[in-house]
Amino acid sequence: MSLLLQSRGVPVTLYADRTPDEMRASPRLANTAGHWVPTREREASLGINHWDDVAPPVPRLNVVVGGGIPLQFSADLGKGPIAVDYRIAMPRLLEDFIERGGTVVFGAVQREAMEGMAEQHDLLVVSSGRGTMTEVFPKLEERSPYSRPQRVLQISAAARVDLGAGSINYEAGAGRRGAAAVPVPDRRGAATIVYISAAADGPLPAIMNADLAGHERSHRAGRRIFATSSAANFPVSSSQVDWDAFATLGPRYDIAGALTPTVRRPYAQLDNGRRILALGDVHTVNDPLLGQGSNSASACAFIVADAIDEDPFGFDEVWAQRVAEPHVAPRRRGRRLHQHAASGAAAPAGRRGARGRVAVAGAG
Repeated sequence: MSLLLQSRGVPVTLYADRTPDEMRASPRLANTAGHWVPTREREASLGINHWDDVAPPVPRLNVVVGGGIPLQFSADLGKGPIAVDYRIAMPRLLEDFIERGGTVVFGAVQREAMEGMAEQHDLLVVSSGRGTMTEVFPKLEERSPYSRPQRVLQISAAARVDLGAGSINYEAGAGRRGAAAVPVPDRRGAATIVYISAAADGPLPAIMNADLAGHERSHRAGRRIFATSSAANFPVSSSQVDWDAFATLGPRYDIAGALTPTVRRPYAQLDNGRRILALGDVHTVNDPLLGQGSNSASACAFIVADAIDEDPFGFDEVWAQRVAEPHVAPRRRGRRLHQHAASGAAAPAGRRGARGRVAVAGAG
């Protein structure tokens, strides 16, 4: 969103908790986000599609549904999504913002600092943070039916795994469990994200080991967990892997754990009366099964940027409610904004430059 507003001449200050070099040195894989075609087109419109010719193309989806008579089918994804390690992608985007003249304030942003930040800027958008940073935004109970995680994840990047060149491979097992393999570029070359998702109340989590992620033992133990889990639950995928050659890339390429799907109201009022907006994971924690966290955040970033750029209202509660509509219940205006966001096209020229200073808290 900072890059989009910058391109439209809206003054933006970005608050980032880490420098680009610190992001690159992060000890753990941040996520396994795949950017689908609408997100890729939005990135191209901003000139930040740096990996179109680097990341392995993924034009095909292969699906196996287990059971007594397994069902298999494939789908043509056209241009398809790409996946890039965020330790590679995010530093580059932050450097793009800086090179284009953007202002960045480095350092951790705490809940206690939000009122002061809101006083310095006409609008504060919070796009990352945990604990009290997110709790500022009220939870929408009607859209957050779960009080605990529904799935447990075990994810690693691995070498020497080939389940079909240029394809996402997904196998759904009985009992709400699934496994996927997605090709990604790595600093050391091509790799494959191996992903196992299991119902939290099912038998598979007992085999998985969240404590293993990031541990030096993950090389050997990771292979055992993936091999054991796959053989018993994902036989089609397991039969296509040479488990003797299988090797995870090590503790810097592991993710394990669980998330509780949560939707929060995308605006809140601070004690000083200033209103702030939520974006990305602060607004919505998607179930990883959907694979849409980064893509929905990208779409919402365009929605919010359009509203900042063209909406005739000030940054008051009425304005915040109008912005919230396309986030959670698209109506006439929401559909129009979604169309801009989905296509990657710039919004119609409005009062560009009429808005004052915008702050975005959350990069890295």
